[in-house]
Amino acid sequence: TLFPKPKIVKGGCDHGFRRVTKTERKKRLISISAQVVQGRLIAVALLVPANRHVIKKRNCYVMDTETALYVLVGPDAPKRVIAKTFQFASCMRMREHVGSQSCELVVVNDNDPRSSHFWELLDASPLSSTFNFENFETTLYRMDDLQDEMEVTEVQKGGQLKRELCDPATCLILDCGLVVYVWKGKNATLDARVMSFEVAKKIASERENASVVLVPYDTDDVLFLPYFQ
Repeated sequence: TLFPKPKIVKGGCDHGFRRVTKTERKKRLISISAQVVQGRLIAVALLVPANRHVIKKRNCYVMDTETALYVLVGPDAPKRVIAKTFQFASCMRMREHVGSQSCELVVVNDNDPRSSHFWELLDASPLSSTFNFENFETTLYRMDDLQDEMEVTEVQKGGQLKRELCDPATCLILDCGLVVYVWKGKNATLDARVMSFEVAKKIASERENASVVLVPYDTDDVLFLPYFQ
């Protein structure tokens, strides 16, 4: 026979012999704010602690949960930031929730009873006392493969980053506080890719609730690219 000893392996989908346990989705709060770069107003998305104390009137926020995406529009937020916020939320729903039927988009306001759940989620989040995000400056590191050893170099701390820094032959680590991005260049060596991820994990492990996000080469990730001009 073609299959003398078939066996069931991990993964797959629900069927008559297996029930797949779905991984629980952790809530995330993304802040969209306005920054002036070379005289132009741009919108920057940043992952922030899911606490009420981070809410500012000039910013907009998107909370990503298992069943819904909550959009909070700040009363003093610029129109460009508001437009980018809804664009970002729609993109996230289509890309990460696989279509609009898997979750609903809720605009937080006094007239929608579902909005109360947004504030409940914020109040249920513990305040982080181990890391100060208020005055944190983003730091960009470069991973260089010197054949005999791997070298991590601090490229820039704070300020707007140049797009030219994304060299396809290297890997970059962008430390943004609660999230550490790993950008893997198209022509980077395998050792550089592996080690850059390990370094990012070490940075994130030193902070409560921090996470590592892998950014593919030539990506259109809306959370990563706004740091570069």
